[in-house]
Amino acid sequence: MKTFTKLLSGPAFLLALLTIILSSCEDKVEITRTYTVYEPVYMSLTELRESVDVIEPQILEQTGKLYLYQDYILINDPGQGINIVDNTDQSNPTPVKYINLPGTSDFSVRGDILYADSYMDLVMLDISDLDNISEINRVEDIFVEFIVDNGFYLDPDSGLVVDYVEKEIIEVTEKDVAGNYYKDIWLYSSGDRMENSLAGFANSDASYVGVPSGSPVGIGGSMATFTIVNSHLYILDNQNLLTFDITNPDNVMNVDILTLGWGIETIFPYQSNIFVGSQNGMYIVDNTDQNNPELISMYQHIVSCDPVVVQGDKAYVTLRGGTDCRGNNQNLLEVIDISNLEQPTLIASHEMISPFGLGIDGNALFVCEGEHGLKVFNAENDFQIRNNMILQISNIDAFDVIPFQNTLYLIGKDGLYQYDYSSLDDITMISKLSVDNSNVEL
Repeated sequence: MKTFTKLLSGPAFLLALLTIILSSCEDKVEITRTYTVYEPVYMSLTELRESVDVIEPQILEQTGKLYLYQDYILINDPGQGINIVDNTDQSNPTPVKYINLPGTSDFSVRGDILYADSYMDLVMLDISDLDNISEINRVEDIFVEFIVDNGFYLDPDSGLVVDYVEKEIIEVTEKDVAGNYYKDIWLYSSGDRMENSLAGFANSDASYVGVPSGSPVGIGGSMATFTIVNSHLYILDNQNLLTFDITNPDNVMNVDILTLGWGIETIFPYQSNIFVGSQNGMYIVDNTDQNNPELISMYQHIVSCDPVVVQGDKAYVTLRGGTDCRGNNQNLLEVIDISNLEQPTLIASHEMISPFGLGIDGNALFVCEGEHGLKVFNAENDFQIRNNMILQISNIDAFDVIPFQNTLYLIGKDGLYQYDYSSLDDITMISKLSVDNSNVEL
């Protein structure tokens, strides 16, 4: 017997085929992905420029640049503000005011006027009366190129990116067995805050020796990018030396821009010259005409971080290697002959561990070695400096120093130290103003 199978055809066949296809579409795969992103936090330019405020002294949580002005010590709170410390009694330095100034990393003082950066702006504050500190002027957008080069984003509509917030994203995706996507679902949950901070500025306003008491200009350390000479303010950005005429604080003018090259980091004025430390050398600038500084020469060295101080016909430079200094691993102290400013030459080079800021006063050479502490050398013999160490203080993390009138002012991660070095055979600590960094996000 024969069996016949009847095949569907025509409309019946199409209906059956459509039923199978629609049934298969019900088979979907749900894919969940979890990852972390950093969302920008914007501050409008109006908010930024209205945020200057003076409040009661704050507990030091982190330290930046160090600056001396009359009986006060100014300590930078990187990216946040400036601590003002009354140092009338060196054995008991007392914080008295805190200037809230977003985006600040360096400053300088002349005639009771504080000149400080605030992200892209240069701000002038009258500090003649600490109970009535006020903003008197602002040069807007002078550092835009600099902050952008250092990783900050400026949006003309939203403002400046001042921080990033970590967020976890859960993405749920559905697709069918053929791989066709149907929908994406994004779920956010807040996470931790990620700090965005400026690369450091510093300050060095005069040679350490012979600055008279009551001078209208303060003194800073060797990690400087701001400095004042007479009626002119000099500021470094990534590659330029900017000159401002500050004769009238109400009408500060940018009178010159001298392009030096990439990686310039620190500034130190001495007599009629300005010495600029960079990652690949030391620039010597003639400042006889303060409205028009001119490059004299450049001393080249290995690629590294490079603060410089000067005394007499010698410059002292520390070179620090590591990831922040373009990968070079050499750590050195160099002594350079600058008796001929057009042809600076190396006198001697000494191995260090991880040198940061430094200071020189007579034969006393002070070198900060970061987490390895402070070293004090007798620098009388240029070739024997490393072998003539007077003292090593190992229980501090030293960043920069100012030696002035037999007192060494040292700023480190854990606080402000003051030492009496009137006798190099008996250097003693006068006081310490501690830092409480337990709440600082690293």
